[in-house]
Amino acid sequence: MFMDNQFYNIGVESQALAPILETFVKALKHGSNDEIVALTDVQKSVLGRFQVTGVISDVGKFKTPALRNIALTAPYMHDGSVKTLVEVVEYYDQGGHANPFLDAAIFPLHLTDQEKKDLVAFMQALTGVQVNE
Repeated sequence: MFMDNQFYNIGVESQALAPILETFVKALKHGSNDEIVALTDVQKSVLGRFQVTGVISDVGKFKTPALRNIALTAPYMHDGSVKTLVEVVEYYDQGGHANPFLDAAIFPLHLTDQEKKDLVAFMQALTGVQVNE
């Protein structure tokens, strides 16, 4: 399936938490759930794996999707904010959106144009032929 079954914070929608992040983290460290309740629906939606585990380091983490048939699953990212595989590669090449919980595996890649094209071609090659029954 070309996936690792892990969760990562790649910075998607991280700016939604930026205005309240300091207060939110302080509240969590002091064991208060009041700040979680006070979040908007958009802010709650970007908490990711944290919503399940309650572990602060899981803020903004989402599960890695399978790459098999990836060309058929647009739009991309957990919120559908990236429309094409070309944009996905560009997003990762830029290193995601910086935030305090950004995974260490996410950093600017500095890919050449040819490397970007090769990555997109590789992902498209993971898509099988559709069979109509």
